[in-house]
Amino acid sequence: MCWRRSAPEIGQKESIMAMNSFEWVDATTVEQAAGLLAESTEQRPVIAKAGGIDLLDLMKEGILAPMRLVNLKTIRGLDEVDTENGLSLGALVTLDRIDNDPQVRARYLALSDAAGHAATPQVRNAATIGGNLLQRPRCW
Repeated sequence: MCWRRSAPEIGQKESIMAMNSFEWVDATTVEQAAGLLAESTEQRPVIAKAGGIDLLDLMKEGILAPMRLVNLKTIRGLDEVDTENGLSLGALVTLDRIDNDPQVRARYLALSDAAGHAATPQVRNAATIGGNLLQRPRCW
């Protein structure tokens, strides 16, 4: 079942929910990010943020309330594509890049086509392969 909030009726006021405050950390290494994420507890959750498309909605809806967000976009190399020995995609490679990378397109056409047909162009420009693999879907 998929829960969606409907638009307010004419004349009704829409309720506004505030997000909890949180600490923002720009990680510079995978090791630093892993260390920060290891500090997560049920009472004080720490969450990794990359593209953040679903994360912000989950926070606005009160489904997630992290005490700290660890920004992965500041870690060098996580956005790299390597086709030298097979295919290696960094967690921050966007769906748009997978669709348009000439080496991926030439050698892994099915993957390239799948990435090119996922979502809208705006989402493909921001959505990462790591985020898509780890997303927390709210519909089932």
